Amino acid sequence: MSFVEDIKGLEEEIIKWRRWFHQHPGVGFDVEETSNEIEKNLREIGYRDIKRYARTGVVAYLEKHKDFKTVAIRADIDALPILEENNVEYISKYPGKMHGCGHDAHAAMALGAAKYLYLNKEKLGVNVLFIFQPGEEGYGGAEAMLKEGLFEDYPYDYVFGCHIGLIFPELDGGQIGISYEPIMAATREFEVAIKGFGGHGAMPQNTVDPIVIAANIITSVQTIVSRNLAPTDTAIVTFGSIQGGTAHNIIPEQVNLAGTIRYLNEESGSKIETRFKEILEGVSKAYGGEFELVFKSGYPAVVNNGEMVNIVKEKLIHIFPEDDIIELKKPTMGGEDMSYFLERAPGCFFFLGGANEEKGITYPHHHPKFNIDEGILWKGTAAFCQLVLNINSI
Repeated sequence: MSFVEDIKGLEEEIIKWRRWFHQHPGVGFDVEETSNEIEKNLREIGYRDIKRYARTGVVAYLEKHKDFKTVAIRADIDALPILEENNVEYISKYPGKMHGCGHDAHAAMALGAAKYLYLNKEKLGVNVLFIFQPGEEGYGGAEAMLKEGLFEDYPYDYVFGCHIGLIFPELDGGQIGISYEPIMAATREFEVAIKGFGGHGAMPQNTVDPIVIAANIITSVQTIVSRNLAPTDTAIVTFGSIQGGTAHNIIPEQVNLAGTIRYLNEESGSKIETRFKEILEGVSKAYGGEFELVFKSGYPAVVNNGEMVNIVKEKLIHIFPEDDIIELKKPTMGGEDMSYFLERAPGCFFFLGGANEEKGITYPHHHPKFNIDEGILWKGTAAFCQLVLNINSI
């Protein structure tokens, strides 16, 4: 049997794993069921060097030789706080939680690679580290695992990850997307408290209206991207929450704002933060109010190593049609903490198209009806295995 036929021989099991993960979603670091199921399957395969990080992160190490280099494969495993609306037999068992971003598939594809590579370890020219990470969806799971010593315990030389789904519309189902440029944005969240002086809505002259201040801040901040950054720089400032006031005729004491900034390089991020603070200070002072601003740490931008992107392209064309390896020209402004693993060693985060219009699988990520075409899961496993088996030939 050929390599691809061998991988396809695992397809039924990969789909079974994916459906189990889909039915048992956990949010953030509360993914104990998923972690336990992953560890159980790893032990059944034969893995013994298994450790936990950040409570529910699972790491499995397959050592071929202590002097060999190590390739890491990372998969995130957490779900989202969404009520699923899919009409499938494997729908989430927990109302209000669902795998709406494909992490169930990531875990299953990596587990498939773990099984194939263990059963074929005589072919390995490297050691392999599998990282099953909780808390990708805004909880900082990657950084938490690394802070607990993952890299010191298992210093990897290369790292690969794959994101399945419909992030890039230019990818048809089963196609692989690669990028030499920053491909996912750096993220930071902010919270702003605008403080005024409340009073009667019919007597605004006796108040400092925080709603008016907030409205001016929201519109003024939008000029940062259009007037303070170069037109070629990609960035976003989004206000996602405005809270203030309790009645139609009362000017409130305070308005609270919250949102996110996204950017592809640190210079842009720094400039956005500086101008954000300057606008808050200027507008608040002009209207007689005060403000409090808190920026929360987010994720760095996802930036692949150029040589590793070349490797992905060169190795995967041996198992997939060359036309199915697509160079992505534009980034997504979504964030991903795969960036932390890429900061420790050269690697590549690639994308696997998961849509299938004939099956009605067209809903976007984080939608209650998000789903992926299970018929392409084997390709993620095959890609991981092909890279691991051939990385030592560079």
